[in-house]
Amino acid sequence: MIDHRAAVGVASYVALTAAWIYGVENTSVRLGHEDLANGSEIAFFAALQIGLGIVVGRWWALLVYGLAIVVSIPAGRPPWLYHDQPAPLWRTLLYAAVLALPLIALGVALRRLGPRVRAA
Repeated sequence: MIDHRAAVGVASYVALTAAWIYGVENTSVRLGHEDLANGSEIAFFAALQIGLGIVVGRWWALLVYGLAIVVSIPAGRPPWLYHDQPAPLWRTLLYAAVLALPLIALGVALRRLGPRVRAA
């Protein structure tokens, strides 16, 4: 049986991640606005991970983060990086897994603990 809420959550996560990667990270939108972009991007990134965990509500949601890395592979290197920093976006997202996975787990835990807290 397919959990439609989880399917919509995963599809939304992949769509929002792709929009962020190809609409902001892989363009020159950030030029001149690095400070604002960094703060808002971190908040968006954190909210996206926690939201995925809450919407899916299952521990397999931790595996969905791998889709973000796969989606970012064709993006290559963002144009706003200096030429001596050839780090592709997928590698950045791979390193960001250290932050993303605990945030997704937090979302799943909040979803699973929610009914217990309301019942008490």
